[in-house]
Amino acid sequence: MLTTDSSRSRTHRLISLWPIALGLSLCLAACNSLPPSQDTPSADPFSTVNPIPVSTPPGPNVSPFIDVTVTGVDVHFLDSRPVQVELVIHGSLPDQCTYDFHVLEKRTGQQVKVMLISRHPADTSCAQTPQPIAYTLPLGSGYSEDQRGFEPGDYQLLVNRYQTSFSITP
Repeated sequence: MLTTDSSRSRTHRLISLWPIALGLSLCLAACNSLPPSQDTPSADPFSTVNPIPVSTPPGPNVSPFIDVTVTGVDVHFLDSRPVQVELVIHGSLPDQCTYDFHVLEKRTGQQVKVMLISRHPADTSCAQTPQPIAYTLPLGSGYSEDQRGFEPGDYQLLVNRYQTSFSITP
């Protein structure tokens, strides 16, 4: 049997391409056997990633993190120098579940910002009626001891969306 250069070249190309074709076939077969992916947005409210909003059916507490609805803040001054401040934050949660609370505090000059959020438990079998809360927060608890206190002056306080002020006299 006589072979031409073009048929030898074609055969050589087919032989050299079969590992690639086999590899692609195996990859496709493996992809079909994987369970479907379920993209979920980050549960960390302090994450810098902004998930793409996904339309979800209405239901209680879609996110595990819930902003506490703040209805009032009592400011208490502790007998210390410099003066330490304790807040009693009054508000409500959407249901009767037991929550874990997380606090972020930021001080800039005479402004104090506090973010109080709660982590909704995985078990949602609790009664779906609002729950009043009173959360006690010593300001500066995340700061070093020498930075916890407040010098005399007028301060603006923002807790979630609730704004008030307090003054410390010399």
